[in-house]
Amino acid sequence: MPLAVFAGLDEVPDARRALLAELLADPAPRPCRFPELGRPPLRYTLGTGPTGKPVVQSHADPVLVQVVERADGTVLVNLFNTGSTTEDRLLDWRTFGPDTPSTVTENGQRCASTSSGIPVQLRPYQSRQFIGTLP
Repeated sequence: MPLAVFAGLDEVPDARRALLAELLADPAPRPCRFPELGRPPLRYTLGTGPTGKPVVQSHADPVLVQVVERADGTVLVNLFNTGSTTEDRLLDWRTFGPDTPSTVTENGQRCASTSSGIPVQLRPYQSRQFIGTLP
């Protein structure tokens, strides 16, 4: 049995396969940053712990933003919704760095944008990758 089938990779959707191929096309390690990590404030609620006693629970922003600058000058922005609810975000132009990208694509398609950035909706546990080409 091939390793891919054993690992369940035969069940990977085509869009995910394309994303994996894109990421594996440049195997060199690249530094990345998480510009939103720790920026939004934590929210606190009361909950119930495993023993049934009340506990304080902290809640962070469920959306992770990862930025990778590639050797060819393009900038990859990965968004991942770690939560169980749909999240709407504005992918701010500043996420791509100090220069506004001339084009941003997702799955090879140019993204609709506003003067502030790209409106994005993430389904529960969904990840999306945007590629910015700088001028």
